[in-house]
Amino acid sequence: MAARPATATTPPTDAERVAALREQIAAIHADLVALDAAPLPYAEAARHLGAALDQLVAVYADHIAPTVLSLTRETGPNVGLVELLLPDPRFDARLHAALLATVLHDTLLEHWRATLRQRYETEPALVAAAIPLGERAARAAALRQRLRECELAEEQAICAAHRGGMAIDRRADVTIGVLFDASVLDPG
Repeated sequence: MAARPATATTPPTDAERVAALREQIAAIHADLVALDAAPLPYAEAARHLGAALDQLVAVYADHIAPTVLSLTRETGPNVGLVELLLPDPRFDARLHAALLATVLHDTLLEHWRATLRQRYETEPALVAAAIPLGERAARAAALRQRLRECELAEEQAICAAHRGGMAIDRRADVTIGVLFDASVLDPG
C-alpha cells in the first residue's frame, strides 16, 4: 500500500490566532455569566426556600421573646403587650411578614414548594441548565484557568505579531496581570 502524500497546510497567522483566541475568550466569558445565572436543581432550590422561610420565622421569634417574658409577669390582661405580638404592617412590614411566616409556615412552604416543583416539571430547560451550588466553585475555577491560558496565548500572539511588524490592538477588557506575566515579558 502506497503512502499518502503529505498535504501542506499553512500555519495560522498571528492575526488569525488572535481572532480564534478572542472567540474562545468571549465563549468563556459567556460560560462564566451562564454559570452565575444558572438555576439550582429543584431539591436545592426547595431547601433554600425552606431555609429562607425559617430565617423569617427566627426574626419573629427574636421579636416576641421579650414580650412573652413580660407576659409571664403580668398580673392582669395587657392589650399593649398583645399588640406587640401582632406587628402593624404599616410600621414594620418585615416583622408582619415574619408573623405570617410563623403562623402559616407549613402551609406557605407546601404551597411554594408545589409551585416551584411545577415550574421545574413544566420547563425542561430549567432542569437541563441547573447546576448545584457545590459544583459552581470548581467549574468557575476551571473556566478562569482556561480564560487565563487563552489570554496569555492571545497576548503572546499579539507580541509575536508586533515583532513581525504587525500591530494588533489589545482588547479593552484585557487582564492587566496577563500583560505583565513572565511568559509575555520574556518570550524566551
